[in-house]
Amino acid sequence: IGMGESMEQRVRFAFELKQLGVDSVPINVLNPIKGTALENTPLISEEEIIRTVAIFRLILPDKVIRFAGGRARLSLQSVERMLHGGMNGTMIGDLLTTSADDFAMFERCGFDATAPNDTGR
Repeated sequence: IGMGESMEQRVRFAFELKQLGVDSVPINVLNPIKGTALENTPLISEEEIIRTVAIFRLILPDKVIRFAGGRARLSLQSVERMLHGGMNGTMIGDLLTTSADDFAMFERCGFDATAPNDTGR
């Protein structure tokens, strides 16, 4: 998300995923990088990201919605809000490494950070 699409387009996308019967939805948040085609794309707000996750949760109540990219640019408070409000999976650490801070945050939010599956709770 955050590549210039509207909230209406995100909602339509979530309903398309529901119709397809997907089991897991990775959510990537654009973090524009200098020298790439999207380098000048304005950042969407943390509040808009949180609302998008909540909408996906409402449309896909029984699916794993995982944070797959862009989490590093968000505040810890926003990430915790998403974990409480719809996100129930994530890639952790940086470049597939794991941080003790990640595990502590997930445990504070009520997740079993050692669980070998994607359900988390």
